[in-house]
Amino acid sequence: MSKGQQPMVGARVPHPWKDQMESMCQETGKSESDIVREALA
Repeated sequence: MSKGQQPMVGARVPHPWKDQMESMCQETGKSESDIVREALA
């Protein structure tokens, strides 16, 4: 992995969580990655 590249993390989530995330993306204009990073922070 190069010095500037961020690592990738994957996870399986229940369907309702995915649906909620998609709604949040549409409402906020943020990406799924942005939402997950903010939730973990």
